[in-house]
Amino acid sequence: MVPATQHRKGGVFLALLLLTLQFSCSATVRAAPSSNDIYATIEVADKAMDVILRKAKGVTKVSSPEINDSQLGTMHAYQLHIACLDQIRILEIKLKLRPFPKIVASPVAYQAEDVLQLSAIIRSEVRRIAIHLNIWGMPEVDQDYRNKTYNDVVRLCLAVFMKLRTLGDLETISMADAFSEFPRGVADIKSILTHIDPAQRYRIDLAPENGSAELTAVYEECLALRHDLNTLRRFYRLKEVVVPTGPPHKNLQPCDIYIQSQIILAELNALKKASNTSSISPEAIPVTDKTAADLLYQVKVLRYLANQLPTLSTMVQ
Repeated sequence: MVPATQHRKGGVFLALLLLTLQFSCSATVRAAPSSNDIYATIEVADKAMDVILRKAKGVTKVSSPEINDSQLGTMHAYQLHIACLDQIRILEIKLKLRPFPKIVASPVAYQAEDVLQLSAIIRSEVRRIAIHLNIWGMPEVDQDYRNKTYNDVVRLCLAVFMKLRTLGDLETISMADAFSEFPRGVADIKSILTHIDPAQRYRIDLAPENGSAELTAVYEECLALRHDLNTLRRFYRLKEVVVPTGPPHKNLQPCDIYIQSQIILAELNALKKASNTSSISPEAIPVTDKTAADLLYQVKVLRYLANQLPTLSTMVQ
């Protein structure tokens, strides 16, 4: 006859074994977040913005800018989420609704889970804005997707971004709006150069150019800068980012340059991570009365600084 204490010990062991097996099975079944999950979450915010705009302003359609990038990744989606969150803070302040704490883009190895958390915050804040405006009937159910890419996520983020601006009576992105993003990139590349060489022996003497410029020239310079950043990615043994061969359409607007600025900021953050530079991207400083020529010069300054990085790295070794 087996003693009762042994029966009890055997029962406890069996229960622990079953719990362990159950946890292992659930961990195996539960997949890591993907671009499908991010898209489904941000889509709820997008549909909620449609309801808010229709009931608050009578707006039924908001145009969204085109992108022709084909292989955007986690870092780009993260940066566009940050842009949406910045716009939400601006809108909440305008509505006299206490804004959530500022979230910044810092140099980390971005994962899908990071972006999904930002999607959830956007979704939650859009709902909070709706409640503040006494608007109800928000969509709640996530769709189940299987083939959404980060390009799709970025496009949907841009749609949410433009709808947020429309709700805040900021329908268009101006030259000044686009311009204000590039000094952030200048600060980022300077932080990398300073980290590599604390003596700060990089040059900042690029002379301004006189005359006018077209947005096409600015866009092409942005693409040239992204090729320069790919050179730096190779220098740091990172995978290159596919760069478009030209603009998405002929009638370029400042919003097209703004989108490129966000892609560039994302890629600079990845370079900061690779170079062990720990600075965060500064906030955009509002400016006024900027032209395409001003934008072109800012992008050229970024290129001028970026192209000094490999030489400076070799010099200080």
